[in-house]
Amino acid sequence: MKSILLIPAFLLTISATAQQFINGGFEQTEAKSCEYNLSNKAFSDMMTSVYAFGAGDECDIQSSACGRSAAIEGKFFISLATRPNLSDADAIAIELDEPFVQGKSYSISWYERSSTELYSTRDSVIFTISDRPDRAGTRIHVAYPNPNNWLQQKLTFKAPISGKYLTIANSATERGWNFFDAFTVEKLAKIPQLTIESPTCIDFPKARLSGNVKDEEVTVNASGAIREIWLMKDGKTEKSLPGSGSSSQKIKTQNLEEGEYIVLIKTDAGFEQGKFRKE
Repeated sequence: MKSILLIPAFLLTISATAQQFINGGFEQTEAKSCEYNLSNKAFSDMMTSVYAFGAGDECDIQSSACGRSAAIEGKFFISLATRPNLSDADAIAIELDEPFVQGKSYSISWYERSSTELYSTRDSVIFTISDRPDRAGTRIHVAYPNPNNWLQQKLTFKAPISGKYLTIANSATERGWNFFDAFTVEKLAKIPQLTIESPTCIDFPKARLSGNVKDEEVTVNASGAIREIWLMKDGKTEKSLPGSGSSSQKIKTQNLEEGEYIVLIKTDAGFEQGKFRKE
């Protein structure tokens, strides 16, 4: 099972050579202000070292003047949508000045938020490392941006492959509109041996939930064989579980903190998502 390394902030002071996203703040652009529904080609031509490739083919470049949000860094930020036809989801690849190297350890930081102005639902986002700017690669993270407020996110990981691009794509499980800004990267010379292998938890409107969370166990019944499960809370991926390989899986909840959890399930039929509250 793939794992995410979670490490105390004070241990992140050990870093190696400088590395950066060429245009992680999206300021190197020919956009004037509000550039909505750009085709993949138009977006890529207008934005230095950031490339659009999703089936949605309508990425946005926004500025504070557009009235939907202030940028975190400088003037511009970008937004990705998943429209009523759920196969139409936007995706981008952000280029680094030097590639991620397989087996090396890195820490990336960015700001994210979702907007419910266009859709009342929200879509999750899949992060990968890729060796090409026109396709997703090997997944390293799944996010579920909080609505209406920017939150800074940090992820520490060991690169599963070598590649010069970080890709970000709406997962196309719900209609949604996600905003991003201020991507930075740090190569770590050493990662302390504190590893949390994201285990745990569940519910669902799309995948059906049986059992009561207060009973410390729930059962998810999905529309296909369950391959992997991610648990998200407060916009962050908290834990993950290997799938059972069947369309039903029991999840223990007794060790979960109280609060609302978003669950993303990968099945043979695609992705499904939902939420539950632990009380």
